[in-house]
Amino acid sequence: MKLVALDPEPVGLVAATSKPSGLHLYSMWVRSSQRGRGVGEALVKAVLAWAAEEGWRVVRLRVWEDNLPARKLYRRLGFVETEEPEHMEFVMS
Repeated sequence: MKLVALDPEPVGLVAATSKPSGLHLYSMWVRSSQRGRGVGEALVKAVLAWAAEEGWRVVRLRVWEDNLPARKLYRRLGFVETEEPEHMEFVMS
């Protein structure tokens, strides 16, 4: 799955792929001029909705420890830290 947010040019993108351990969200990007406007949240929520529709139980991602804005976004959306450094996961309810 790949999503691109347009306004009218690309302002954000996200991709997700399946692995035996769950669905992996990767390549999350939002144009700096668009950050803080809900683009990233909308993209992540679209991945979570797709994961739920497809029956995935867990969505995982990797985010650098020093990327505090991204980590804050993921936490706000329900992702939690895992035992593996720089990894977070969302468990579907």
